[in-house]
Formats: sequence, structure tokens, C-alpha cells
Amino acid sequence: MSLRFAFEWLDPGEGVAPALRATWARLCVRVGDQVVTRVEDLQARSIRGAIHVPLLPLAEWLADHWWHLWYERRGFSNCLAQGLESPAWRRRHCLSAIGDGFVWPSLWLVSDEGRTCAAWWDERTARAHSLVRYLDSGTAWLDREQAAAECAALIQSVLARLEDQGLETGGLREQWHAVLGADGEERRFCEAAAELGLDPYAATEASAAAIVTANEAVPPGLFHELAAEADIERLTAESLWCQRAAAAAATLQGLPAWSRLRGSLQLGVPVDGGPPWRVGYSRAEQVRQLLKLGVGPLPADVLGELASPETVVPSTTGRIALGFAREDAAGIVFGAMAGRVPAGTSKTFLRARAMHELLHGQGPAFLLTRANTREQATGRAFAAEMLVPAAAIRARIRDRVATGDDVVDIAAEFAVAEQVVRLQIVNHGIPASLE
Repeated sequence: MSLRFAFEWLDPGEGVAPALRATWARLCVRVGDQVVTRVEDLQARSIRGAIHVPLLPLAEWLADHWWHLWYERRGFSNCLAQGLESPAWRRRHCLSAIGDGFVWPSLWLVSDEGRTCAAWWDERTARAHSLVRYLDSGTAWLDREQAAAECAALIQSVLARLEDQGLETGGLREQWHAVLGADGEERRFCEAAAELGLDPYAATEASAAAIVTANEAVPPGLFHELAAEADIERLTAESLWCQRAAAAAATLQGLPAWSRLRGSLQLGVPVDGGPPWRVGYSRAEQVRQLLKLGVGPLPADVLGELASPETVVPSTTGRIALGFAREDAAGIVFGAMAGRVPAGTSKTFLRARAMHELLHGQGPAFLLTRANTREQATGRAFAAEMLVPAAAIRARIRDRVATGDDVVDIAAEFAVAEQVVRLQIVNHGIPASLE
């Protein structure tokens, strides 16, 4: 699915600043075949598919937040649930934060793993002093490269318009040239800073040093997962933990049965696309079918075979786990904070998440974190469905509506935490009365 900005220049008349007047346009924003800018004009009492705004503020916002729009994955789930965002995150990812006295749509853009999630919300009532009300809501997955190219084209059009009108481009050209001129190490630094929620052009020396240290310490391919959860204050400590965990993993031996199963999965039709939880559920169903498990509790040896050997590396930051997959070994290194090693149902859930990465991951190492990135969310959905399938929950509900007693009994039967059962009930839309 694609993002499109369709616009035609308009003259708003006198009384408007020259740069705004020059870039005034009738703007229609489309995501696929859906019109994000469909509004009710309260003054004209009509409905139209475009808004009348200057494009200069939009171009400036896109250029100022360029690296965050395409590389900041933290807060990914906020794009799918209205009202969960922080003010700072909203300023970087939502068009309505542009402001400048104009009513922009609540269109969120958040990127993760080569895709961009676009989500937009309708408005039951118009915003204060607004003459339009946005009518539609939707969520879609875009190709990140296409969405970025469309945004870049809009910026270039605004710059060209200002130059044609003989007007100063202000800070827009300077900012855009900085973005386009970043290559090699500078580009990698900008992407890394954005992943941490930092402005790459305003990072302190200490923050810059922490980013460089982490990039050098973390095993290849893992920095983006680390950055999606860690803040800059914890980054150095957590990257060094990853370094120690990788060293511990290198000493482990033993190739569990997951390698055979992974080969079977590669022969099947890959399950890709769609929301991460849907991908996770589908992958778990496929694994259960290959293992001929039906929808009953997992045999005690399944996770042991698929996620061993294991070891523990002390952590001061609460890092969850690092997994690894080599030709001669595959397993997990758990992080232990203050001597507390994951145990019981918590360890079982981590093992199930590791199973997902061992079977579907693309690299020799992976991290299991609390981040809400697409990969982490997919792994958690896989683990939940692998441990206690939704079909099993439905089959065990006594009165067609799940109750607290059902949750307790199902959790005990499947040896999982009650919270996992509750989340499965909610996420699969199973009727419930859990008060």
C-alpha cells in the first residue's frame, strides 16, 4: 500500500505571509485507496476530500523529523491505539502536531522493519475554533521506501515553489541538505540517535559517545532492538551486557531439535504481512501442526528441545535475554538482575519467545526485550498462541463466556501465567466476564 500527497497550488488572497501564501494548496492525502483528508466543512455544510493549507509547515515538519519518521521504532504500538502516545513522541510522528494555526489530520507515521504503519483517527466533534472535522479512521501498512520517497518529493516541491516565487527557503533547505548529505558513519549515527528518540543534530557529546560505544559493543544486527527499548542513560550498560552475553553464548555447545523444524518451516508458505500479532498467531499454528500437537498443552520436553542450551549473565538493567543460533549450537542467555533469574511461567514464556526467533529469525543472534517493536510483538503473540492456543481456550469455556475461574483453570492446565490466558482472551475477541 502506498502514501500519496496530491496537491494543487491556490492563492488564499491578501493577509497571508509570503512564504505561506506561495505554498498554499488544496491537499489530498491518500493511503492506498482511502482518503485521510476527507472532512466536513462546517461553514459550507459540505463534505470534501481535501484541505486548504500551506505546504511549507508540512515540509518543515517532515524534514525536521525525518530520521524519527523512518527509524524510530519505540512507541510502535502507539500508532495502533489512540491516546497512548507521549507528547514528545506525538510531535515526532503525528501530522496534527504541525500546528501553525492550521488543522492537520491526526495521521501517525511509525516505521519498523522496512514498513511504515499509517494510522489516522476521525473526530466526533471539531477541534476548538476549527471549521473542519475529519471523518475517517484507518490503519495501513506502507512500504517505507515508497512513503519516504513521497515525503521527499513534497519537500522538493515546496523548495522549488519558494525559489520560483523568489522567496527565501529559510531553514528548510539547510535542514533538508543536512538530511540528504548524510552518508556512511554520519547516516548510521543519525539512524541510531533517532532509534533512541534523540535529535541527531542536537545530541550531547555524552549521548553521541554512548551511541558509538553501543554500536561497537553490541553483536551485529542487534543495536536496533536494543535502541528500541533502552534510553540513553542505560544504553552503555545494556550494550556491555549484550557483549558479555554474546561471549557467554560463544562457549555453549549443543544443537537442539529446532534446526530440523526450521528446515520444515522454510519449505512451507511463509507467513508475512499484516499486524504483528496476526503473524505471530499464524506462525504458532504452523509450528503446532508440524509438531502434531493439536491444541493441547505442550509436552514438557518441547521447549527444552527447541530452546537449549541455556546460561545466565548478571544484569544491572533488567535486560531479558539474548538468543543465538549457530551451526553447532543454539540457545538462550538469560539476564539476571539482583540475582533474580527468570523461573517458572516467566521462563517458559521467554523460551517460547526464543522458539519464535530460533525458527523465524534472520540473524545469528537476537534479543528478547520489553519493546513494542514489530519483531518483539510478533514473538510475544507467537509465544502466547504456542503455549495456550485460542482454540483451546474456547473449547474449555463452560458457559460460552470466559470467567475468572476459567482463566485460573486453563492457566493451571497449560502451565502458563494467568495474564497470558487473559491476554489471549482479549486479543482473540473471546467473550468474557473477567471483572
